[in-house]
Amino acid sequence: MTLIKRIQDHGYAVTVLLLLVLFLGSDLHAESETSDTFKEQSVKAVMGDPFAQYVLFRFYQEGYGVQQDTERSLYWLQMSAISGYPQAQYLMGASYIISERFPQESAIAIFWLQLASDQGHELATAQLEKLLLMNY
Repeated sequence: MTLIKRIQDHGYAVTVLLLLVLFLGSDLHAESETSDTFKEQSVKAVMGDPFAQYVLFRFYQEGYGVQQDTERSLYWLQMSAISGYPQAQYLMGASYIISERFPQESAIAIFWLQLASDQGHELATAQLEKLLLMNY
């Protein structure tokens, strides 16, 4: 039986599990308690949970129970921000501020900070006010 046929027969849950195995690969064998948390958050993240996506960002950023991976870390930060998690949106905006390309990409920084600020993120609001005072 082909992989496609198995996915069709078993539906969405199997598809998500297979995507996790393909995407995460060797990361699935981390330490036991950390591994359970990682697996649980991974399933939620793949299904679109913004907080779980942020948790995976932190796991990969810090190397907490998994191999530290900047590329995967940034991927999950972006996914979390796109999904609407205010802390992730704030960090996206802040990352553009400290970027070498900042003055040219100030609109992107303001975009992310505004999204976070609109959800009540106080640091984003403060940073946004500073940028606006500086005429960015």
